[in-house]
Amino acid sequence: MSPIHCLMEALSFSRRVDSWLRAGLVLLFALTSNLAGQSIAHGINAARPVQSEKLSDSQGAGRDGVVAGLVIYRGKVPKSPVADELGVARDLLHVDPLSGGLQYVALWLDLDQAELRKTSPAQPMPNRGVSPLRVDQEDYDFVPRMIAIRSGQSVTFTTSDTANHNVHASSTWPTNEFNVFTGSGQPYTHGFTADPTHQPVRLDCDIHPWMRGWIYVFDHPFFAVSDAQGRFRISGVPPGRHVLRIRQPDIGYAVEEEITVKAGEVTQVEIQVSDRHR
Repeated sequence: MSPIHCLMEALSFSRRVDSWLRAGLVLLFALTSNLAGQSIAHGINAARPVQSEKLSDSQGAGRDGVVAGLVIYRGKVPKSPVADELGVARDLLHVDPLSGGLQYVALWLDLDQAELRKTSPAQPMPNRGVSPLRVDQEDYDFVPRMIAIRSGQSVTFTTSDTANHNVHASSTWPTNEFNVFTGSGQPYTHGFTADPTHQPVRLDCDIHPWMRGWIYVFDHPFFAVSDAQGRFRISGVPPGRHVLRIRQPDIGYAVEEEITVKAGEVTQVEIQVSDRHR
């Protein structure tokens, strides 16, 4: 084969390689753009505007309504001011990395008691025949970090760690206060009473000062704690205008929002929390 022929073959091969590279780059760009579009769409759909939707019969359509929605966090997640035993400042908030949903936010409806008695039948307090909720001390944290219960309900505190712990409960309501040792295999159960000011019971471990937990106690059933994706749902709500109270005590977040609940409908609420609220 002559040198000129060899050169022509080399140039032809080079053009084919260049064509393949260009096709590959176009395909990569298309895939990247599609994924980015999906991510943006997911972010938009994760936060729903305030609106109402009809309940189906299977969802409990009737004279009561539902308040549901999402709590979204935007910004830098704050750290605990006290470092753990390894010198690490742990996150104060639990934020879903995909949706930005904020877990452990307490939400409740501030209902007029006279209106509540008129529009909603009396509901028994779940302090008899109901198993206590459990708060564990695991990996040097209270798990779950926040719960909400009815007045009269009990909570059992346990320890999964091999280390010693105690539970020091502080409250504006004296019967909710205690300080007990909770070593491995030494659970402690305590019944709680609703605080009329709706201040939470604060949980600490004096041995490990970065540990923190919260218990909200209510004398009505219209409350929720946001889940790992920031979702919440309050069912059986009497129709009318109510005040939705939203609290995240780790960062001192406290907001009220007036909402309208309609019979047989779900009132959707979006709550945006950012690091600017601190």
